[in-house]
Amino acid sequence: MKFLFIAFLVIGAQTLYPAESRAAVKDPPVQVFQLQYKIPVLTNRPVNPVLRVNIRVNGAEEVVNSFRFSLAGATNPDDVLNAQLYYAEKDGDIKRVTGGALKLLAEKDKEGQAVKFTVNQALSRGDNYFWLSYRLNDKA
Repeated sequence: MKFLFIAFLVIGAQTLYPAESRAAVKDPPVQVFQLQYKIPVLTNRPVNPVLRVNIRVNGAEEVVNSFRFSLAGATNPDDVLNAQLYYAEKDGDIKRVTGGALKLLAEKDKEGQAVKFTVNQALSRGDNYFWLSYRLNDKA
């Protein structure tokens, strides 16, 4: 069985709020965390979750407009056929990706060494999870 390990260039953890207000903010309005799984991407498997992005909203509801993921550093980026972006408001469990608990936001073909998703997803207060999944071409 062939597989592909993919590396991502994504922010590790970032707090988003204006620089002038940092000293006064105890809980930043939005925090972003990512977790990359070191698991194989398998051929003939339509869903291969490889990255989880958690956007924690501590203030009022927010909206996320886009995501961009890079294939730089992947072992065989030409093997990637397309990518899917899933969303779960309150569930960050990787096992739930294939169990139908997540909402498929977008599916796009790879564009060179990157994949960009344009979304308009409302974020509720608390944790909001996004999963990146890749599908490999049949010749991988």
